[in-house]
Amino acid sequence: MLFWHYLDGNQKPNLSKLTSIIRLLFYRGAFFAAIETAGTDNMAQNNHIAQGLRELEQLLIREKESGTDALQFESDVMMSLSKLPMQIQEWASELSKSATPSAPATSVNEETVLAGSNPNADESVSVSVIADMNPFLAANASSQPSGPALVPEGANNREKLIDLFKMAKADEKLKGMDTLFDTLVFATGDPEADVAFVGEAPGAEEEKEKKPFVGPAGQKLNGLIKAMGLTREKVYISNVVKYRPKKDNGRFQGNSNRQPDEVEIAASIKYVKAELQVVQPKVVVAVGKTAAEGLLGLTGALQKIRNQWYDLDGLPVMVTYHPRYLLIQEKNATPDKARIAKRMVWEDMLLVMEKAGLPVSDKQRGYYAG
Repeated sequence: MLFWHYLDGNQKPNLSKLTSIIRLLFYRGAFFAAIETAGTDNMAQNNHIAQGLRELEQLLIREKESGTDALQFESDVMMSLSKLPMQIQEWASELSKSATPSAPATSVNEETVLAGSNPNADESVSVSVIADMNPFLAANASSQPSGPALVPEGANNREKLIDLFKMAKADEKLKGMDTLFDTLVFATGDPEADVAFVGEAPGAEEEKEKKPFVGPAGQKLNGLIKAMGLTREKVYISNVVKYRPKKDNGRFQGNSNRQPDEVEIAASIKYVKAELQVVQPKVVVAVGKTAAEGLLGLTGALQKIRNQWYDLDGLPVMVTYHPRYLLIQEKNATPDKARIAKRMVWEDMLLVMEKAGLPVSDKQRGYYAG
């Protein structure tokens, strides 16, 4: 049963959290339909549930975009929502007993992997359990396993990254998510880099060029890298999500973009984590709140989690603002506030440079100081 007639009740759940739950339930329903052991009756039932939840999700998104922070629900619906995490965990357990992963197989041109190209290749279906991508199964994603770690094959870092590209390209779970477009944008840069930057997801420009961070925010990141005394070719750049997220069904999206949600991040995060374990940079920079949440399970205001060190499987991680934030400040804020924003990011980068063993001049230490 859907929730339409409960929209005029007397309680107000958080709209963003509810939207995330609906999205997760939709994915669960669609995923169930792909499991042969679910049975014909269950498949039809869960497809119906998935369709209804998708429509409800779009309603919630429209309400949020119109400025609504909360919707009213009656007490019985609130009680049902409060039980969802436990139900989801039970579903994950059910699926883990019935789903059997299969190994991906594909081919790829070695010269195009780090540029994130999208060659055509035959791919086998790879179905993995929903527990691997369920952000509600753990309070802190960084302290919980996200399924078996990927172990790429290869004689060197480049070959191992190529193998990871093949795995991502053949991942039917990712390609089956109708909230994502279908052009894979993998990574770019030096497989032996000392510094790695991890963003959120490709946008329209990244999708066109099949490389991460090539739009306006990417140009801002290039300037930051140059100020550190590095070049784009000497760092490693990737994203927590490998496909561009859609708005609604994506038909009229044009060049507009959106941030990935928890379900999309959870289904994708194992790839960038495996990339970082291959590259073994001296420092990882989580670029923006979404990257911090995906890599480390951090939530809350970015100003409270930046400018300090975190650990990701033995790799030191610094969280900083997304270059998009600097572009917004340059456009909308006063010159002094825009300078302060740049200084905050630069203070984060000074710590990164020191940790990576890069030389830091007095001139660099004074950038954007006023």
